[in-house]
Amino acid sequence: SDKGKIAGLQLLGERKSFANLNIVLEQINSDSPLVKETAYHTLKDIVLAKDFTTVCNMLEKAAPAETAPLQRAAAASLIDYPQDKQLETIYTRMNGMAANKQYFYYPVLGATGTQQALETIAERFVSETGKGKDIAFQALIDWKGIEAAEYLYAVFKNASAITYFDRALAKYIELVSSAGLTGENLRLRLTQALGIAQTTAQKNRILTLLGHTNTYLGMLLAGQYLNEIELQQAAGLTVMNIALNNKDYTGRNVEELLNKVIEILDNPDADYQRQAIRKHLAEIPKEEGF
Repeated sequence: SDKGKIAGLQLLGERKSFANLNIVLEQINSDSPLVKETAYHTLKDIVLAKDFTTVCNMLEKAAPAETAPLQRAAAASLIDYPQDKQLETIYTRMNGMAANKQYFYYPVLGATGTQQALETIAERFVSETGKGKDIAFQALIDWKGIEAAEYLYAVFKNASAITYFDRALAKYIELVSSAGLTGENLRLRLTQALGIAQTTAQKNRILTLLGHTNTYLGMLLAGQYLNEIELQQAAGLTVMNIALNNKDYTGRNVEELLNKVIEILDNPDADYQRQAIRKHLAEIPKEEGF
C-alpha cells in the first residue's frame, strides 16, 4: 500500500540507510504523488559523495516541485567532505552547465556556509536577471550567519532592487538582532537600517530592537522619533527601557526625553510606566550629563 511505502521510506531516511538508495530512487517513479514526494524528501538522508552526480543529473531535469529536495540532497551528499572539496565539487559541476542554468546550484553552494559561496551568491545576485537573480536572492535570505548581513544591506540600500527590499531588510534585522552583537555594534547596524526603512512597521520594529542595545546613543536615536505619531509608542518604550536600565545616563537631555515619554505613553501599562519614570527621575542626580 502507499501508506506502507511512505512509512518504509521514512524509516530508511531515519536510519540513514545508504545501501538502499536504489529503493528510494525506484519510488521516485511512483504513480502516487505522496509516495513520490516522500521519496524525494528522503534522498537527503541516504546519499553519499559517490551519489552526487546521480542527484545532479536528476536536479538538472527536475520539475519545479522537485528542485528543492534535490538541491538539499546534492548538498547533503557532500557533507563528509572538507569545505574546500565540497566547494570544488559544486563549482566544477556548476561551471560545466550553461550560464543561464547555473542557478540550480546556488542553494547547494549556500549549504556549505562558506565565505566563498556567500560571495559567489552575492555576485550572482548583482549580475543576473530574472530567475537566476531570484534564486541567488533566496540563497542570501536562507543564509544562517551574520556574515550575510552586509550583503543584504547592499541589496536594500540599492534603489534598483526595490522588489527585494522588504525581504532583505527583514532578514537583515533578524540576523543582526540574533547574532549576540555588543550593544554598540547592534546600534550601528540598526541605525543603518532605520535610515533606509520605508514602512511604519519596519521603523517600529527597528525602534523596538534599539531598546536591546542598552546604549546612550540608541536612546538618543529613539528620542528623535517621539514626535512622530505612528512611531512614538515604540520610540517611547525604547527611551524608557534604556534610561531605566542605566542610572548613569543623566543630564538635561535625558530628563527632557523622559518627560516627553511620560506625555505620550499610551498602552495598558502606561500608568505603571509613568510611575517608574517619575521615580527614576527623582533618583538620578541633577547634572548636565553626557
